[in-house]
Amino acid sequence: MKTLILLFLAVCGWAGEVHLDLPDPVIPGATMAATLRIVDPPANPTSVEFPTVAGVTLALAGQTSQNTTISNGQRTTTISVGLSVLASQRGAFTVPPITVVLNDGSRMQSGETRLRAADGDARLTGEALAEVVFEPDRIVPGQPTSLVYRLYLRRGEVSKLGIAPPEGCITLGERTMAESSTVDAQGRAWTLVTTTWPLTLATPGTYTVRGQQEYQVVVGDNFFNQRAKRAQVAVAPATLTVSELPTTGRPEGFTGLIGPLSARASLDRERVSAGEGALLSLSVTSRQTDLVKRPDFAIPGVQAYPKTDQSENGTRTFTWDLVPSAPGRITIPAFAFPFFDPGSQTYRAAQSDSLVLTVIPGRQRDLGIVGQTASPAQPTTPLAVVSPSLPEPLRGSAGTRPADTLAWLGLIGGLGLGGAWTLVGHLRRNRRGTHRGHSLRKAGRDPLALEQALRALAGAELSAEQRQTQQALQQAVERHRFGGEALPDLEAQIRVLEHVP
Repeated sequence: MKTLILLFLAVCGWAGEVHLDLPDPVIPGATMAATLRIVDPPANPTSVEFPTVAGVTLALAGQTSQNTTISNGQRTTTISVGLSVLASQRGAFTVPPITVVLNDGSRMQSGETRLRAADGDARLTGEALAEVVFEPDRIVPGQPTSLVYRLYLRRGEVSKLGIAPPEGCITLGERTMAESSTVDAQGRAWTLVTTTWPLTLATPGTYTVRGQQEYQVVVGDNFFNQRAKRAQVAVAPATLTVSELPTTGRPEGFTGLIGPLSARASLDRERVSAGEGALLSLSVTSRQTDLVKRPDFAIPGVQAYPKTDQSENGTRTFTWDLVPSAPGRITIPAFAFPFFDPGSQTYRAAQSDSLVLTVIPGRQRDLGIVGQTASPAQPTTPLAVVSPSLPEPLRGSAGTRPADTLAWLGLIGGLGLGGAWTLVGHLRRNRRGTHRGHSLRKAGRDPLALEQALRALAGAELSAEQRQTQQALQQAVERHRFGGEALPDLEAQIRVLEHVP
């Protein structure tokens, strides 16, 4: 009967798991707590067999607990067995599988587990420690970085974070949080909460993040006199330096792209007949696809018809319908896109492969005319040429020149219309603005042209409303260029700024 039950469990795929949870690091010479988790055992555990590891001692210690959860109709049972671990020296160790013996005679094993024996973090004293860093801490405009906030708690909890990304930054993804554990120099366990923001900045300068982290702990000897105590810890500050892009070596046609970048070109057909078409596709993968412009493309003997651009998942694709006019081998040269490589701090170019399109002669069709041909008939009677004649004017019915009064009225009317047209043009120029405001209107939705026009407004005398509008428009353009957000409707902002001379 027992054999049938075990066979049934094996067929149903009921496979339990064993996990060894160790502190990281293990303090050499200090006995520390560990946990052996037995998940969904097919029978009750009766004993644990530990492997022999030179320099590491594992033993049963503490209590054993059991927890059952039901999620999406599936039941999971976890048995937690308390262990002790002692490392005699510093170093990295591999703990072989631990065997759990069940009361039906079957066995379960854990996987190999890595153990790191080292001194604890001597900085962890008191009840809390908070620090923040930029990784990396030096970038160029548009280069990704991460703001990493680490909060260490001996005990207690937090309700909100004590820092935030620098003002004006462009977020490149969702904030993530992870919780783990570590130990201090005495081997006491601490909780570590790590929060990460992926971001970048568009304006060169120095940015500093600092703050105060509030947390609360429960104090009291028993349930009846426990209370929450609030406390604060200063956050060690972090500084990010955003440097100007170097001018040395900047290639012609550079549009502000920051690497990594890749380009790939392909043809849907490599062999066509003269007069037939082939589809050329060029895909550029970049985090700033809005800065990737369609390259100029012209080859003698080939008509190129551009199609609509496509952008999806960080890749922008340009396509052309190519129609060659004559047979032969047509070489499509490589496309190159210059970008700045933050790793080497140099300008590079992402280049596609060159392609060859083979064009074979097309089918020719001769046009045949069926029937007899005849010479055109000659006219037997010459055509007479008739001279046109106009009727004589009715004498005395009209004067030979307009009256002087009509001439003066025409002159005055012409002068009036000319003055009115000049006035209308002047009013239209005043309404649209000149110089900087006019440049902003002409920029349309081109992010690079908008950036240049907004930079020209920096030295202008602006009202409070115009200054606020200029800053909002600048942030929208930066989020579009570096964060990938779509440009909103800009008409309202441009109307406020187009009058700036």
